[in-house]
Amino acid sequence: MTDDWQRIVEFVRLNVASDVYLNNCAVKARVDGKVVRLSSAEDFTQDEFERLVRVLVEARPDLLPVLETAMPSLDFSTQMHGMRFRVNIVRARGKFSVSLRPLPENPPSPESVGLPEKVTKAIIDAPGGLVLITGATGSGKTTTLAAILETINEARPVKIITIEAPIEFIFSEKLADIAQREVGVDCPSFHVGARDAWRQNPDIISIAEIRDQETAIVALQAAETGHLVFGTLHASSVEETPERLLKLLPADMRDRARDVFATVLVAVLSQILVAKGRMGEWLSGKFFLTMARLRPCSKSRAITSWCTICVPVERKEWLIAKRTFRVSDPRSNHANTSGGCRRSFKGRFLSARDRSRP
Repeated sequence: MTDDWQRIVEFVRLNVASDVYLNNCAVKARVDGKVVRLSSAEDFTQDEFERLVRVLVEARPDLLPVLETAMPSLDFSTQMHGMRFRVNIVRARGKFSVSLRPLPENPPSPESVGLPEKVTKAIIDAPGGLVLITGATGSGKTTTLAAILETINEARPVKIITIEAPIEFIFSEKLADIAQREVGVDCPSFHVGARDAWRQNPDIISIAEIRDQETAIVALQAAETGHLVFGTLHASSVEETPERLLKLLPADMRDRARDVFATVLVAVLSQILVAKGRMGEWLSGKFFLTMARLRPCSKSRAITSWCTICVPVERKEWLIAKRTFRVSDPRSNHANTSGGCRRSFKGRFLSARDRSRP
């Protein structure tokens, strides 16, 4: 099994594969957005395939009881032959189905992920408040967050606490003191980790995902008390973000939460990844920056500020437009305003010609 994983890691490095899939007793990878086969179903017996999967959790004996259940759901990070992966293990038709995503060795720079300097500077210079990074699953929210935190690490002597599930980017301390906590290893949940972080006198708290009531409350409270809080949220646009956050809260808290949100908001970054083409991979996004402290209007809850809209990275142009951003009250009549060469494996893995067939 060790030789098989060495071949898989070698393939990922040589072909810059974005994902590896273990399913139906076969190994596949995603290269340039397309799924290619690295083995056929006949290359592994069921026992061999299960051993290939179990190697992934050898370093995490605490996960073995969950792996043995009828319906496992595991999400963790591990290292194989010098490369770190984010791993998700479930069952499909009663058999193991695994998805792995290679993790970069170092956090990226804002420039490498397509963030304009104007956006980055406005965020890292903020003394406190709330920064939300939104988008669909796989849109690069974690990568963007890591790029911003690494910039702060290089520029500011502050204390940063992150709560992640799992830890994807490993930060090397520069100017900042950084404590990275993993849900399920260092703390039981996002909201407990965020609550504990609040009590440890940090300057910056990073919550990998705000997805429940308790975490949303702690994030708003921490931002209101002067911490700079980062979080990611599943929302499809800048305009949708406020209500997605507020709907996590009980109805009787939302009016107060709107006022707090409008007061502490520093930026909302909404992004998608555009498929790689001749011009290279694009990051397309819309960024709402609060150039001044926001004031919610008593009736319409409208907030006016500058909205920075990004165009493809290669063009190096950033379009700025004045827009109205609403944090709407659902009881009112005011609606939201939108403004390298592949190498095949040796041995039992398929040839390059066979691998190209779906």
